[in-house]
Amino acid sequence: MAADPADEPTESGAAFYDLVAMLAQSASVYLSQASQQLERRGELLEMSRMHIDLLSVLERKTRGNLSADEKAMLEDAIYRLRMALVELGG
Repeated sequence: MAADPADEPTESGAAFYDLVAMLAQSASVYLSQASQQLERRGELLEMSRMHIDLLSVLERKTRGNLSADEKAMLEDAIYRLRMALVELGG
């Protein structure tokens, strides 16, 4: 089976996995900061929620166009981040 060109990195070296990882990492950082910085908790939770929502948009817009590994990675990232957000009361 030929490789899907969408799985290949772009000229800049970025790939789908990099996009998911970047958004998930940002959300994770905001969640971590929210657990430590109570005075900014609401703002940080909102920023994490925005990044999680962006991942959800990506999931909806790419539905049916992802490899099984890409789909699993994206779904896992969204699930884990949502659970962390719930644990923090967001």
